[in-house]
Amino acid sequence: MAWNLAYHHLCDYVLKSPQRLSDFNAKWPLVYQGHHRKAQKVITKMDDFGEELKESEVIEICNSAKIITGDQHKILKDKLGRRNSAAHPSSVKIGQLQAEEFIDDLVKNVVLKLV
Repeated sequence: MAWNLAYHHLCDYVLKSPQRLSDFNAKWPLVYQGHHRKAQKVITKMDDFGEELKESEVIEICNSAKIITGDQHKILKDKLGRRNSAAHPSSVKIGQLQAEEFIDDLVKNVVLKLV
């Protein structure tokens, strides 16, 4: 759930600023040229993120557009990878300390910083 909070917050952060949204849409075809072969695509609403892009792609575009810092990019990539490992059947064990660190890092370094 902490990942959902942070990811939704990131998408909302992009959408709430016309400049950030413009920067995001301008970088998208440069970072993922194949997505725009048939037609130019743009993000205009929250649902577009889920319909058009993977979470990892949103993070990469935000980094390329300088919407997030390099450190936030690293944190988001790491936490997405850990979330994916924990969310899908595997032998990965996540304990209380790892869960607390995951939540603390996302809240302090993404949610509270992107305002």
